[in-house]
Amino acid sequence: MSTPILLAVIGLLGIPLGALATWFFNRRKSLADMYNSIAEAGQFAVESVSTALDTVRSELEEAHTKIDLLSDQNEKLTLAIAELKAQNETLLQENAQLRRQVTQLTDTLNQLVSYEHSKTDAIPIVEQP
Repeated sequence: MSTPILLAVIGLLGIPLGALATWFFNRRKSLADMYNSIAEAGQFAVESVSTALDTVRSELEEAHTKIDLLSDQNEKLTLAIAELKAQNETLLQENAQLRRQVTQLTDTLNQLVSYEHSKTDAIPIVEQP
């Protein structure tokens, strides 16, 4: 074989091998780019979730603070209601006692009035000329 033919055969065999090598290396680069993109997307997702969790934690802390405040207010209101119930019971007892006293005084007054009427009925009224 002559040298030009040998060079042509080597050239013809080299072109597909070169193309295959180029395709292989480009494929590896594409895979690396794809994995890079996946890693970046994962990192972005982690950052997004982290931000969302921080927001949720903050809101949860605020909710716990409000719950504690409402719990304290509820406890104070419960105590105030108990005190008001005790005062109401005392006032109802005093009201009943005052009602009995008013009834007794009314009865006494009625007795006095009827006694006064009986005295004036027993004394004849003399009209003066």
